[in-house]
Amino acid sequence: MDINQLFQARFNKSTGKEIAQYILVHPDQMSTLTKHFLGKNARACQNAAWVLSTLNDMDSNLILPYLGTFIDHLDKSPIDAVKRNTLRILQFQDIPEEYQGKLVDHCFHYLTDQKQAIAVHAFAMTVLANLCVIYPDLKNELRLVVEDLMRFGSAAIQSRGKKVLKLISQ
Repeated sequence: MDINQLFQARFNKSTGKEIAQYILVHPDQMSTLTKHFLGKNARACQNAAWVLSTLNDMDSNLILPYLGTFIDHLDKSPIDAVKRNTLRILQFQDIPEEYQGKLVDHCFHYLTDQKQAIAVHAFAMTVLANLCVIYPDLKNELRLVVEDLMRFGSAAIQSRGKKVLKLISQ
């Protein structure tokens, strides 16, 4: 399978699943997928982000060596799909200590930026709630931000906010 060619052709959900299945069998191709995720072509970045998220659901161990790279990429990418899928992946991972502070900054920035997509807000809440286990001092700040978001937020924000507030109150 030529992953590069698939990213240049018409891409759909079935193509994404096919790539993820292929990488499960050929983990050496993670570097090719990551190259598209970090690349300049917005459509390829978006598609690669979706494949990475799907792959994380299948075998999260394949993602581990790239967590730092993905967190660093949050600084560089304006693409909603990249932020959304990166945070979706990170909510299920143990974050290496050297990236935790940077990730906390990103997530609080996303939560206070009203221009961010609802899914970015939701995943950022969960990532921060998970990090509150390590840094309990963050709980109060997160609670205030989540309560503020819930005041005028969508049903999805209300739902995720309730779960996060319950999680950090324990």
